[in-house]
Amino acid sequence: MITSRTSLVILAFMTMVGLLASRAFGASATIQNIPPTAHNAPAGSSLEDIGRAIMQAAGERQWYGAPNAPGSIVASTNVRTHRAVVDIAFDAANFWINYRESTNLNFSPKDLIMRGPGAASKPIVKKGPRIHPNYNVWVRQLADQVAGRTAVILEANRGQESEGSVSLIADELEKLDRLRQRGVLTQDEFDEQKKKLLAR
Repeated sequence: MITSRTSLVILAFMTMVGLLASRAFGASATIQNIPPTAHNAPAGSSLEDIGRAIMQAAGERQWYGAPNAPGSIVASTNVRTHRAVVDIAFDAANFWINYRESTNLNFSPKDLIMRGPGAASKPIVKKGPRIHPNYNVWVRQLADQVAGRTAVILEANRGQESEGSVSLIADELEKLDRLRQRGVLTQDEFDEQKKKLLAR
């Protein structure tokens, strides 16, 4: 015969099992890879330039990477004892991000099937592969950063290159003018070289 005290102990035990199960369930989420997403790079940007801009954008969110192949970067981030590694692939229009590996993030390639307290409860299925929910947050933030910053970084880099080019031409013109003043170049030769420089 089950006493009221025994019933309370069983109820407390079942409640504890339910809480532990829900916590375990909450610490696991299906991996959300990022599908092809526009990086908005200006037309005519080379894959090499796009890759550098993506790595710079990723670095702003503490994801650090290196080219793996043309159109592919391997990037990783470390948060305390947790490490996530992803593949960032890209072409002239889009980028996409896929899970590669992780440390201390509860990765599992299998489905998770759970039941709540009671034998008649409906099973809860969480599809694999699974990982700690924070991973999906980090990767979504990375994707948002790449989508929002790649074009801005490319434009800024182009502006710096343009400023550097103007400065270089000015230096060359100054050298040519000094040669003209010393009589090494005639006025016609100076004008010809100046025309070539300004046509670059």
